[in-house]
Amino acid sequence: MHSSSYDVVVVGGGVAGSTLAIALARNDISVLILEKSIRHFDRVRGEFIVPWGVAEAGTLGILDDLIAAGGSYTIRSVPYGDGVPAEIARSRSTDMGATIPGVKGALNIGHPAACEALNAAARRAGARLLMGVSNIVVSGGSRPIVSFEHQSANHEVSPRLVVGADGRGLQVAKQLKVVYSSDPVHHLLSGMLVDGLDD
Repeated sequence: MHSSSYDVVVVGGGVAGSTLAIALARNDISVLILEKSIRHFDRVRGEFIVPWGVAEAGTLGILDDLIAAGGSYTIRSVPYGDGVPAEIARSRSTDMGATIPGVKGALNIGHPAACEALNAAARRAGARLLMGVSNIVVSGGSRPIVSFEHQSANHEVSPRLVVGADGRGLQVAKQLKVVYSSDPVHHLLSGMLVDGLDD
């Protein structure tokens, strides 16, 4: 595959990369998504979409996809914590549905389910998604070049724009020597995977 036919190459087919691809493809911009995973795995994380993010998902036209994939609303937030009696925590609860008019609350969905739903929506919008891609190398310039391996073959594309949506590893940014910054750690969260709670 040697092609300049794609306007945009998005490296990373997760939540951010797929959502961007959906928005672009729905506006007649040709998009190729390169995802290293063959399938999306759960890594003790889910997607908690705050109410204003739920409103944005509605505007982007992906909210129904996320709900159909198992998304459920949190309508009340209770700040339980060590040393806080349950009745005190409940008295400090927040009505998540009252945050943004017309939004039921925050949306929760497992990470793999969100990614798969958004991958499918990106395909329906006209984006091309390749999974199981490796050895991605990005070269910048007025017409960037992206080379990669897929199904034991080497490929090269020359889009107008490359977007690195490749997660915390920032491989695209590092390859292009992009200066980036991040906020210092200000929240610590933990989680666990629990099987058998679908009902």
